[in-house]
Amino acid sequence: AGGSSDAPALQGDFEIAKLSTSKVEWRINGISGKLKNNPKGSRIFSPSFDAFGISNLGLVFYPNGNSNAKQGFCSLGLKAPHGSHLRYKLYIGTTERFTDLRHNVTESWGFVDMCKVNDELEQEEDVLRLGVEIVDDIDAHESLKTTGSTKVDWVLGNLKNKLRHYSKDIALYSDEFSVGGVDKVRLKFYPAGKKEADIGWCSLYLEAPKGSELRCRLSVGKKSMSFDRLEKFGEDSIWGFLTLCKLQDEMEPDLESVRVGLEVLETKRLDGRLSEAEDAYLKTLSADRRAFLLNELDRVEKLRT
Repeated sequence: AGGSSDAPALQGDFEIAKLSTSKVEWRINGISGKLKNNPKGSRIFSPSFDAFGISNLGLVFYPNGNSNAKQGFCSLGLKAPHGSHLRYKLYIGTTERFTDLRHNVTESWGFVDMCKVNDELEQEEDVLRLGVEIVDDIDAHESLKTTGSTKVDWVLGNLKNKLRHYSKDIALYSDEFSVGGVDKVRLKFYPAGKKEADIGWCSLYLEAPKGSELRCRLSVGKKSMSFDRLEKFGEDSIWGFLTLCKLQDEMEPDLESVRVGLEVLETKRLDGRLSEAEDAYLKTLSADRRAFLLNELDRVEKLRT
């Protein structure tokens, strides 16, 4: 991202400053008064702005947090035109956090416990600086494809720009997908590696719902590693590899993209009453169709008894 800063747009106690073509800062003057006059659950909307070629963007700020926030924390989100699919960074003062806006989000999307305002405000000027930097348009530069019922191919483009933002211990998440008869699965990719990884090595993990049992092969480029056995996923657990490969060695020839892959090698049988062939067939179906047939199996079993 580049470009010169625009003159701030003023709106009462609010200023919007376009710092680059992808970064916008919202300056809230008299923040101490806003904290007193906006109880928990009360929100403030920024003036609308455009960034990264997208119009009608806006920030939604809860000075004392939304209804689910921890005591003392504020909440911050980005609202965008319906159907936007963006990766971005939100910040308040020196606190920065990355997330992405998905197609099915109808309200703003961000962080419930963003930070403590008192830690980030500029006390002498009674000003709070917060903002957003759009990192990428997911639809324009990424693709996620499922092959059969066991393989997923996630291509991440515009990689040089992503690497400027996603430094060590910051993850990129794929969209959720279904694979091997398991729904709501997603990949968690650290292009610069998790905190404990060696410099230059990327980390890759799989997230799946609690109770899922999977044995998988994960890959970046041509380098792959496999689970030794069926791994059972617990609450918020992930399985994967801290040092899968050196990212630079596995980028596509254009040096602007990388292929991240998943292959399911083994899963827990959907139902003990199914044969291996029946189980394999059901895992190729949609979640709704699969649930319908399993319910029908239950119904038939009850009729027999």
